[in-house]
Amino acid sequence: MMLFQHVTFFTMPAQLMKGVSVIICCYNSILKLPATLAHLAKQSYKPSWEIILVDNNSSDRTAQFAKQFWYASGLVAVPLVSVTEKRPGLSYAREAGIEAARYEFIIFCDDDNWLAENYIEKAYEIISADSRIGILGGFNSPVSDSNFPNWFLEMQNAYACGPQAATDGEVDRQFITGAGMVVRKKIFLILKSLGYKSLLTGRKGQNLLSGDDSEICFVTIMLKYKIIYSAELALQHYMPQIRLTWPYFIKMILGHAQAGYILQYYQLENSRSDYRDNWLSELIRISVIYLRQTSSRMVCDYFVCKNRISSSSEVGNLMDTEKWLTHFKNFGSYSSLIKSIKQIKTATSEYVKNSDIDDRE
Repeated sequence: MMLFQHVTFFTMPAQLMKGVSVIICCYNSILKLPATLAHLAKQSYKPSWEIILVDNNSSDRTAQFAKQFWYASGLVAVPLVSVTEKRPGLSYAREAGIEAARYEFIIFCDDDNWLAENYIEKAYEIISADSRIGILGGFNSPVSDSNFPNWFLEMQNAYACGPQAATDGEVDRQFITGAGMVVRKKIFLILKSLGYKSLLTGRKGQNLLSGDDSEICFVTIMLKYKIIYSAELALQHYMPQIRLTWPYFIKMILGHAQAGYILQYYQLENSRSDYRDNWLSELIRISVIYLRQTSSRMVCDYFVCKNRISSSSEVGNLMDTEKWLTHFKNFGSYSSLIKSIKQIKTATSEYVKNSDIDDRE
């Protein structure tokens, strides 16, 4: 699991084009896109912007439909460009969209995200006002044609909904969600020059492994940029009824936990916290932590009673158990994982040290 293919320090382009590229990654999204594009058509932002639609192996004419719908809306001044990415996985689709993007700021708009009318305008205003902001996120509200289950409000963060921090400003947890995420394209150009490759592919078909958006946040912090939350940025996150069932939720949060196992080492590296390079030594360290809080109830919840747990604490226990078990599954790849994360930490530190401030800002 090697993260780097090469390391090449480079000179940043003098200036990227001013404006915003909205990237929509799609897989058979023809039923979702009308509402998503209709909200984009109402944006108050007038300067240069574009939509990059990434078709990630769709079989339902997603790209053709999107172009027809968009230009029928009358916004001919805002181009909708479609690109194809054959490799399945959200991180691959986003990579293709980033490559095609022409502007200095990128917004990741999922195919079920409905941006408020001032979203692009407000995002541009906030991130362009401070050159040290690398990534910006906002408040995502859940919407559905179905009634939300009584447990949803307590668990909404797992669906990338609700506030991402107690107050506006730099986030303590070191990441924000990918839905509506605003990013400087320069960050991706720097990471590309360092040979960076994501360790997480994001959602892939029925595989609900997530975390590629959080991973880019952790690496952005390594480049000494800030991760900012602003409740002024608002979007609605649409969810069909199937996503609001308990079995789907359990499958989703176990995917979060599997990704969280990898992401915790980025977080520990950024925080200069203690962990072990050796798999067995790390197993002992995390087992001591896990077993201090474990009980027969936690084990029962994981192996027998997943569909009967009902509180956020029980969900947290379930995720802790999944992360603990994931360490066993990573017996053969743990050393490579840690080596890769340390490599990106070293390379980004060297880049920051050896680059003029203008190169990074």
